[in-house]
Parts: sequence; structure tokens; C-alpha cells
Amino acid sequence: GGPLDAELAASAIALGLAPSQTYGLSESASMATLADDADDAGAPLPGLDLRIAGAQADGIGRIELRGPMLFAGYEDDGVLVEPRAADAWFDTGDLGSIDPRGRLSVRCRRTDLILSGGENIYPAQVEAALMRHPGIADAAVFALPDPEWGQAVVALLVARREPLADADVTAHAVGTLAPFQRPRHWRWLSDLPRTASGKVARSRLADAFASASAGQTRCQVMPRLDSPDRMSVPSIVSEEIDGIRAISFQRDERGQANQEMVRLYFSNEFLKSTSGVRNLVIDLTGVISLDSAALGPLVQKLREVHDLDGRMALAGVASPALKEIFALTRFDKVFPMYPSRQEAMTALAGAR
Repeated sequence: GGPLDAELAASAIALGLAPSQTYGLSESASMATLADDADDAGAPLPGLDLRIAGAQADGIGRIELRGPMLFAGYEDDGVLVEPRAADAWFDTGDLGSIDPRGRLSVRCRRTDLILSGGENIYPAQVEAALMRHPGIADAAVFALPDPEWGQAVVALLVARREPLADADVTAHAVGTLAPFQRPRHWRWLSDLPRTASGKVARSRLADAFASASAGQTRCQVMPRLDSPDRMSVPSIVSEEIDGIRAISFQRDERGQANQEMVRLYFSNEFLKSTSGVRNLVIDLTGVISLDSAALGPLVQKLREVHDLDGRMALAGVASPALKEIFALTRFDKVFPMYPSRQEAMTALAGAR
């Protein structure tokens, strides 16, 4: 079960075999619809009624079936324990929509739907977009709790050859996905966890993500912004080097870090990414300037971690605007500042 693999379909067509897509489940004797192309799941089979219940404004709702090919009920040890009325609608547990031609499009299992900041996110859409990159062979998308958005989109990726650079993943996501659909975090695996039947084992994705994260000191973060043109920075990189946590802002194609990204990071991620850290370098080399909107969260969060006993340093405070701002806030008297990250790392290492 699952969407038809594009490469497998192409291979079949090359051999002169025309694959057909169907939608169904065990309770409907496998097939409920039949499609003559790959754009949707097709129309209901003769004798089967199909409807979308509880449809939202976008037409997506619960897929329900009714007809003589549906099961009689669930049994336990040969005993029918949950009989089903023959004319009752059966809730498949899937979400989908029906187009004006009466053809079904399946979105996802209801349990797999991601709700983030009031937006419905369908994992299959995000996975398909990610796999359009020639370097990504497979992808599985799921949700993790997020204090700001309710749920955050997370991706497990399988590389076709070598894992892509963070900047390449971000650039591809920006070009193919809406801001609310972009993965906040991602990890690379050699293979996705699967069931015995070959389906992605979605119940094991969170554990796979945690296992992949356990051996990494590098954490990819893709801020969720309001519009694509504001998503100009590849990523924020957090690295552990010789017992010192270094946080840096990678520059974009214009050679500067996006202020909105800096503001969101210090508003939402900073305290989590520095919890328990005793030696910290914040590298602002990629930031040409910060206005008050971006500086406010930075100053607030720096005050909140002031219990580091001075074992924190700011690097890359080179622009006149940054120097003036930090002088006005008197942070140049509280935290040591250095022109480069290497100088800050060396100074902290020598102070231990």
C-alpha cells in the first residue's frame, strides 16, 4: 500500500506495462477506486458509494465508503465482535477530496495530519516536494511538539549518494514548499524504517529521528517565516567543538544574515539550544546589522543566560552599527567580544 513510486511506474511503462493506481483497504476487499493516470486515485468502482464527510473549505474531509463489497465487521478469535450494518457508511480513517469529475485524491491518514500554526500539512505533499531534488532518494515527514506552532514539521531523508549540505536542503524547500510546510528539522538516514509489507513505519519515525540526533553535535534549524522572500538564510548552525558550543548564522547569497531569522531564533530556539551549556560562543559574523526588532530578543535571552559566569563570548561584532548597539546596551562590559569566532573560541578555551 501507499503512493505509486514514480521510478517504478516509469520502469513498468518502459517495459510496455501500464500500471493502474487504486485506492482501498482490507475492509473494502482491497480496491475501492481505480485510476487510469497517476494524478489521482480514480473514481469509485461500480456499486460503491464514496463521500467526503466533514469537508473543510478546501474540500478535504474524511473518506467514507458504502457498498456490498465492504466487510461485515471485526472479529476476535472467530467471533464477530463489531458487526457493521450493511447500509452504514464506513470511515476509512483517511483524508481526501473529490474533484468535479468525481475522482478521489487521497491526502493522508488522519493520524498523520500535521497541524502547525492553524495550518493543515499533509506529509505526502511535503515528501513529494523534497524528493523532487535529485539528491534525495526518499523522505518521511512527521510532527514533533513545538511550543510556538503546536507541531513542527520534521523530515527524515535518505540521500541518493551523499547527504546534501544544509544550504541545499533549505534552498530546495524554499523553492518548492510554502513557509508553513518546510521542515523545521531534518536528519539523514541510510534507510527509512519500514513495516514487513514495505510501508514506511510512521510509528517509528520519532524514535528514528531521536536515534539519528543522538550522535550529532550539529543541529539543522529552518525557521518558519511568513513569506518565501524572507527565507534567505540557509541555516543556523549549532556545533560542539572541544567542549564549547558555537552558534553561527550562515550568510545568504547577498552576504548577510536575514534579520527575521535572527529574531526568530533568539525568540524561540536559543534557550533550548543552549540548555546546560557552560561555554558558549555566539558568532554574529553573518549579521551585517541588527535593528531593534531583532536585537530585543537577543538582549533578553542573553540576560536570561547570564548565569554562565561570563563563559560566553560574542564573535563577529565588527560592523559599526553592531558595536554601537552593544555599547548602548552595555553588553560590551558584560560579555567579551571578539572580531572572529576563532579568537572567541581560543579565549574561552584558555579561560577554563
